[in-house]
Formats: sequence, C-alpha cells, structure tokens
Amino acid sequence: MQISTSTYGIRLTRRENEVCSLMVKGLSSKEIALQLCISAYTVANHRKNIIKKKGRRAGKELAA
Repeated sequence: MQISTSTYGIRLTRRENEVCSLMVKGLSSKEIALQLCISAYTVANHRKNIIKKKGRRAGKELAA
C-alpha cells in the first residue's frame, strides 16, 4: 500500500488521494466510483477515512 503525505502532514493512501482530488472537483460518490472502476461502497469507505484523517465534514473543505 502506497502512502503519501500532504503539505499538512496527513497521510493518505494513493487511492484516498485519488478519491480526495475527485471529491474536491465536486464529483459524487457514484461518479467517482465509475471513474475509478470501484464500487460506490468502496468510495464511501475512502471518503470516511479521508474525513476522519483530515478532520473535515465536507469534501469541498478538503481543498482549503
């Protein structure tokens, strides 16, 4: 599993980074799932992990 560190020192996996960047662009979980060829359930898990790690409630706030 590949892990990267953002400028704030929060570590996300490669896939979490991919999901995060699509969330910031405003894509829904279903759209992200289609683009990454994964299930919407898997996207929901990644979103949950990202929000837990970043401490943010909304995807758009992740860009800040």
